[in-house]
Amino acid sequence: MSSPINVVIAQDLAPDAPASAAGMVLGVSVAVAGALYVALGRLQELMGLGIGMLIGFALVIPAALIALAVLWRHPEADRA
Repeated sequence: MSSPINVVIAQDLAPDAPASAAGMVLGVSVAVAGALYVALGRLQELMGLGIGMLIGFALVIPAALIALAVLWRHPEADRA
């Protein structure tokens, strides 16, 4: 969520305040990641480390699918 592309898009949407836009994107992404880490840690406490790690690694799949969908929609994406 805090990739450079998202920062540039936010800066384009707020041309009068590019630093604020970048700070909001980075801040929100860190806050969401922190909340997810807490939730995953709690899940690991309840179900065990192995199950928690399996769920954590499995979350890479939807993240990759979202990234792929975004790249397919972007007209200037390098398809090499």
